Amino acid sequence: MTQRDIESGRPTEEEALRAFHDFFRDNCEGLFFHFGQQAVDLYNRASAARGAGKGELSWPKERDVGRVGDMHPSAHLRVGLDADNDVYVSVWDNEGGGSVEFCCPGAGGGKSARTREALITLMVAIETDNAEFPRKDWWALRRAPAGE
Repeated sequence: MTQRDIESGRPTEEEALRAFHDFFRDNCEGLFFHFGQQAVDLYNRASAARGAGKGELSWPKERDVGRVGDMHPSAHLRVGLDADNDVYVSVWDNEGGGSVEFCCPGAGGGKSARTREALITLMVAIETDNAEFPRKDWWALRRAPAGE
């Protein structure tokens, strides 16, 4: 959407969503930080209604999600967004683990933009799995009172 498009009248909903998506993808600014959860939810609903999968990035509801693995109760995966919206992923079990971070473009890193977007999509998938099978939600298990 160009300045002329904006000046000629109100953009369509699809044009506005595309501009919104492009801004956050290209500038790596935080939806959560700037607009709050309500805007993230609205964007995700509108994007899904317009046909997610056409290059639109759905954003997770939480800044950090985790999932316990299927084969061992101590093995888990966590994916999150830090304050700069860099994405980190960590995998741990009872013997240890490690983490790796993928930075936003233009901020001293950003050499893995597609990997970063895929990890954000993974966050949404983990949220969906956690809603469907909450016994594998790493954060819910961590927050549960001892003995449950």
